[in-house]
Amino acid sequence: MFEKRPNIPVFNPDWMQDLTFQTTDEPFEVLQAASAYRNDPKQWIDIDSLGLEEPLEAYLDRDPNPIPSLQDREGYYDQDRHFDWWLSGLEDFLKVQHCLKSYGQPLLGKGSRMLELGCASGRMLRHAYCQGQGCEAWGCDIKLRHVEWIRHFLPTGIKAFQNTVLPQLPVEDNYFDVVTAYSVFTHIDHMELAWIAELRRLLKPGGLALLTIHGDHCWSQLGPDKPVYNAIMQMRKRLVGWKDFSPEIFQNPMPQDKTVFTWSTARNYNCNVFHSTEYIQKAWGRFLDVVEIIPGGHSGYQDLVVLRKPEGKNPAGGQE
Repeated sequence: MFEKRPNIPVFNPDWMQDLTFQTTDEPFEVLQAASAYRNDPKQWIDIDSLGLEEPLEAYLDRDPNPIPSLQDREGYYDQDRHFDWWLSGLEDFLKVQHCLKSYGQPLLGKGSRMLELGCASGRMLRHAYCQGQGCEAWGCDIKLRHVEWIRHFLPTGIKAFQNTVLPQLPVEDNYFDVVTAYSVFTHIDHMELAWIAELRRLLKPGGLALLTIHGDHCWSQLGPDKPVYNAIMQMRKRLVGWKDFSPEIFQNPMPQDKTVFTWSTARNYNCNVFHSTEYIQKAWGRFLDVVEIIPGGHSGYQDLVVLRKPEGKNPAGGQE
């Protein structure tokens, strides 16, 4: 069924289009809660592989909220794979909990605070709130339509807002126990390290950042079965700075520690970025301790970078 329209500004000046992602005010198509699709024959995700500690029905009961249509989840999981979309968010939430447990951090729950940078329409964020009962869940996204979807259809306890391409978020210092960003730094070139520094500011001392990258593992697997490969192939004639681009590039090691494919047809959100392990350790490691880089730790081909904010003193000599 169709529900409310998002509250999208009518006037979008050029400077705003440079800082955010232009979107539409078409009415939302709202789907039923995940439980309605429990027996979807097109389901691909293996529930047994999730390592659930409770029956699946318990997770479904805690999240009676509707599911966004395909256009409001950026095309993920096809038109009819609604239950897979919901399960993928649950899977990522459980992986966050597993990381926290592995590194001696409290699990998401009562009294904890989490931020998801690039939360889209709440695929994982909804689980942080509904399954991590009592967790203070925050999310932000460059696309206002996603934020509006959350505002209309997910619990009011979720704090969601639109951010810009600029590395500044309206939250106080040392606030979050966990910050996640999935498929975000895979699309950030300009001001990347300023974003890492901003996440450092937001984290409590000892807090974790879980960020995904197109890393060495991803580069070694690139081919027609990977969405990022097909995206680059589709834009190959519009790539900036790649006059001699050829698909054979992916048969060799990553040409630079940070390799960027940028296309000229969009004002922002217009690149795919690849990072080597050495780059992450030497560049991101200046701001946060690199705890681990897990090959294929997200979606099977993106690497998951686990970083921790140091608990030592700040440069001025006081406690962080």
